[in-house]
Formats: sequence, structure tokens, C-alpha cells
Amino acid sequence: MVVHEPTKEYAPDPGNELYTDVRKARLKQIIETPLDERISYASWPETVAYLEPASKDRRYTTKDFEEAYRHSLRTYLDEWTPLDPDDQPEPLCNDPDLDDAQAGALGELRYGIKKDRDKYFVDNVYDDLAIETVPEEFWLNHYEQQADQTHINEYSQAALAGFTDL
Repeated sequence: MVVHEPTKEYAPDPGNELYTDVRKARLKQIIETPLDERISYASWPETVAYLEPASKDRRYTTKDFEEAYRHSLRTYLDEWTPLDPDDQPEPLCNDPDLDDAQAGALGELRYGIKKDRDKYFVDNVYDDLAIETVPEEFWLNHYEQQADQTHINEYSQAALAGFTDL
């Protein structure tokens, strides 16, 4: 599970229902995505799991962050829980209208979370499958494959640090 590294001590307990929803959302993505297409973005439950710890640390809660988190949480509640967000207390019942820059930053964050998840899989699970190499297409889009290889290989939580300033 990818969470905001500087605030990981605030992450939900492992038994939290959010983690079950993350697993279900990942499975749904795999089932619904054709085999010849890659999954490019983290699911909404994953995005909420990443943003939630940071929401508990005032250093990260800018207006843009708060709106991105609220939008992600509202989308998650709409799609994955039986709760009616309109019956929830403010600010959950408000789904902010993200401008193009905010929506773009949130999309980049979701892309970064998914790429970090893929890299973890490659580094920690894929070798156990006794397959020698992993095609770059597994986690890199066309533009990233064309970029400088030394930059491409820098996969870490630090790579996601720029996305905390939503």
C-alpha cells in the first residue's frame, strides 16, 4: 500500500475497511481492463489511502490539497461505499469543482501512485515468478521510455514528493 511517506505514522490501521476497498478496486481494474492495455492510474480508494495520512498533518493541508482530498474521498464514497455522501457532515457532502490545474495535479498523483505500486511489484514480487526481465511497458508510458534512463530508474517515495503540494 502506498501512503504519503512523511506522514505514514498517521496511516489507517491495517484492519481498516479502506484497505479492503483498495484490494477490491485493484481487482476490478484488472478484470475490466483489456489485456493489451495498461492500467495507468491508481484507483480512488488507493488515492484516498495515500492522501489520508497527509490530511492529518497541517503542513500538507493547503487549499488545493484539501480540495483534491475531498474530491478523491467523495469519488471513493460514491463508488465504493454504501454511505450517501450527501448525508455526511460538511465538508464530505461537498464535491469541489477542480480546475484544470488541480485535476491535472491529481491525475499526476494517481499516475505516480500506480507507477510506484508497479515498481514495488517488480522489485519485490516479480522475481519470485522466475521470469528474467520485466518489460518497461509494465510501468512506463511511451514518453517515459524515451526519457533519460538514469532518470527513469529513480523510483522511490521521493519521486512522489512533488505531488504533495496539490
